[in-house]
Amino acid sequence: MPTLPKCVTLVLLACVAHGFKGCTKATITTGHASSRTLFAVRVASSITSKSRESSRICARTIAAVERRPKVMVASKTAPRDEEEGVAGDLKSRLKTTLHKAGKKRDWRAALQTLDEMKLSPGLVDTMSYNIAITACGGRQLGKALDLLDEMEEEGVTPNIFIFNSAIKACGDADEYEKALSLLDEVFGRGLSPNLITYNAAIGACAKCGRWQKALDLLGEMSERQVVADVTTYNAVIEAFAGGDQWEKALDLLSDMSERGVVPNARTRTLAISACGKQGSGRTLWGYLGQLKKKL
Repeated sequence: MPTLPKCVTLVLLACVAHGFKGCTKATITTGHASSRTLFAVRVASSITSKSRESSRICARTIAAVERRPKVMVASKTAPRDEEEGVAGDLKSRLKTTLHKAGKKRDWRAALQTLDEMKLSPGLVDTMSYNIAITACGGRQLGKALDLLDEMEEEGVTPNIFIFNSAIKACGDADEYEKALSLLDEVFGRGLSPNLITYNAAIGACAKCGRWQKALDLLGEMSERQVVADVTTYNAVIEAFAGGDQWEKALDLLSDMSERGVVPNARTRTLAISACGKQGSGRTLWGYLGQLKKKL
């Protein structure tokens, strides 16, 4: 059996001193090595380059040492991967629960789930807040607006969709002034209001009979090149009906026709309501005659 040169033996003994268990078959399979040990083995390999059998022994040792760290890393990362998998499942469940609460308008469940999500950094985003604000709606307007205020404290910047939901909630609660205040904040933040934004704000004005403000917002939409739809016109007509402005309601129907916006069943109902408040009998039939021409 070939023997190693004395100098090689000394190097390998140095390996043993640093925690390497030798060059036996068992060691090659399960060996442990520090960086100094690996260096010593490589030195041994270079020294015994002329000895074929010795080189083979050292090569096997080096290969075993180089494989070992990979096994050790895998054993350490496996629990971490498992933990990350569990955390991922929890986050997924929380998001699903929040979506369900939002669809059911269950504000209590939405707020509770949102609080749980806040415990995981980076999990809460604008969509999470939007769902929670929508779930609160007009019934829990105070809580909805509190969520809007706390967003930036949580490192989440409100976008136009958040403001749309908040303005809608104000309208549902008949708080048109708060809705208009939020619309001002939209401009103040440099955001661009869209059709949904204006429809929510005009709808809030309509529910409170603020027809002049609703009409002003309709004009503002045209200036900002936001195209009004039938929902927009219905909201303004509703405002006219609440403010006893039947003539303006008829004029708006003409404007709809000119802009190619097709009235729907609600448009007719609101227009009749606006005209019907002005009288009865022959007078009412006269109003309805004018209305029929518009529709």
